[in-house]
Amino acid sequence: MKQFSFLFLFCLFFACKSDPKTTTNEPGTTTATPAVDEHAGHDHATLPSVKVDTSLHVKASHLSKYLGMWSYAGVVGEEGAKEKFAGRWIQFKGDGTFESGVWEEKNNQGHWYADPDTKIIKIAYDKGEEIHGEWRVQGGGDTMIWLGNTPNNPKSTQIKMALITERPKKS
Repeated sequence: MKQFSFLFLFCLFFACKSDPKTTTNEPGTTTATPAVDEHAGHDHATLPSVKVDTSLHVKASHLSKYLGMWSYAGVVGEEGAKEKFAGRWIQFKGDGTFESGVWEEKNNQGHWYADPDTKIIKIAYDKGEEIHGEWRVQGGGDTMIWLGNTPNNPKSTQIKMALITERPKKS
């Protein structure tokens, strides 16, 4: 092993010469190699200059905090809610569409929108769904609470939504 380490270091030392512009011909003599101009033959002055206005500030969409896949992590206020929401998930996409399902199976899709002023999220399922399509949203980050106290969803149901990276698996 020591011989291999020595050989490795020896090769490494000679592979990394400090002056690549000189070569050795005979013992005691060297020949200079001319440097290569990688910019020869073209002029950068003719390229258009790009100016960036650093005073502009691009604000993220108010919808960005909803994007991703969410699981129905906990439900209160509705009888039978634990069974009704077990394994459910919904994935909001940036183009205003979503997919939803139970456990690993997708069973619905549609369109969604969140109003930044009222903080109400509206979900329009393509197929009929037993889950309301309108919720007042609180929180952000990797957890949000959906509250069923909107004009079209007057129930007192509350759902804790947790951001997930893959569809839930049935254990």
